[in-house]
Amino acid sequence: HMLRMTVDDNGQQCVMEKPPVYKIPYVDLHQKSAEEEQEVLMKIREELSHQIKKADEWPLFDVRITRTRTSTRLHLSFDSLIIDMYS
Repeated sequence: HMLRMTVDDNGQQCVMEKPPVYKIPYVDLHQKSAEEEQEVLMKIREELSHQIKKADEWPLFDVRITRTRTSTRLHLSFDSLIIDMYS
């Protein structure tokens, strides 16, 4: 449920019954040089590590996929509002 959650102006959690389709962005770097690949990967890391989501706008997470010359990377960013810190 928490991946479908936002927070309204009163600070109340709102869980959407049926959220919009979430399309995962995909970047293909497998034909780029090692330097170009590293530059793009660092840009994605920097962007996601400093991302601030609006609590009243869905989604409160960001998921991306990057294909490199040697692997496929899954990038994840979650707002702490949707994470169960106790677990």
